[in-house]
Order: sequence, then structure tokens, then C-alpha cells
Amino acid sequence: FSLQRYEEAAAQFESALVLDPAEPTCYGYLGAAYLELNRTVEAEAILTKGLAIAPADQSLLLETGYLYLLMGDSARARSLWQQARAADPASRLGVEAEKMLAELDQQTQTTTAP
Repeated sequence: FSLQRYEEAAAQFESALVLDPAEPTCYGYLGAAYLELNRTVEAEAILTKGLAIAPADQSLLLETGYLYLLMGDSARARSLWQQARAADPASRLGVEAEKMLAELDQQTQTTTAP
């Protein structure tokens, strides 16, 4: 994944999910790979499935929020990032969620300013 070989990464995470369909990390990485490949419908489906299994998983919440932001649904992105922050505000991912929320707030203020 870090080598930006997203097709290969997606295939590997698809295989991993066959072996362990309850592993939330695989859903997050597979969703991220799909996003990099501009396969947003598949990304949404796999991330939603992951959240059904692990609804408080900060990584899934952040990635799914990013997906919705890309899809133009900032309200849904905000809600997911708020959930990620609330799950563990002091963790690395909680801090990342706070950062994403601050950037979204700044973006919203910029677009609504007269």
C-alpha cells in the first residue's frame, strides 16, 4: 500500500477479508485502496461493512468521513469525525479527527464568508 500499488493492495486486502471477515483493519485499508483507485462506490460499501462490524473503530470512522467529504457530504464527514474523536480524544487518531474537524470548520467559514 505504501508503495502506491493500489490494485495489488486491494487484491491482498480482499483476500485477507476472505480469511478473516471480522478484521476491521482490512476494511479500512481496502476502502482506502478503492479510494485511491477512484472506486468510490466500492469504497463506500466496504467501509460501511467495516463500520457495521466495528462501529467505534477510529481508523474506519476517519476513512469513511474522508470518503464522504470527497463525495461532497461534509455533514456526514463531520459526524463520523466527531465519533472518531469521541472514541478516544487523546489517541493519535483522536487528534487526527480533531484536526480534520478544524480544517472542515475553517473551510466552511471560508465558503460562507461574505
